[in-house]
Amino acid sequence: MQNWDMWGGSKSKPSMEVEAATYADERIGPKILTQPADLDIYEKQNAEFSISADLAEGTTSGELSYQWYQVNRSGYRATLADGEGISGTLTDTLTLSGVT
Repeated sequence: MQNWDMWGGSKSKPSMEVEAATYADERIGPKILTQPADLDIYEKQNAEFSISADLAEGTTSGELSYQWYQVNRSGYRATLADGEGISGTLTDTLTLSGVT
């Protein structure tokens, strides 16, 4: 069984991390409504992580953009890109297919 911990910090398992930009003026930064949940999955299963966000209160225009990252045990953050077994890296839902 593989555990995908969205916030990392564990030395014993792989992790995925989601970060939102922060702004000095909260009215222009995104507001995260729902954080991705940690998952316990078996090898060869698919994993899906979702985040729900909205523009800050008082914002009248603009759009949200997304980028998913993988953090290794040393804390190095790598940008994920769509490819074999990975999709949705620029959307609000990341899918990992056939996790090993």
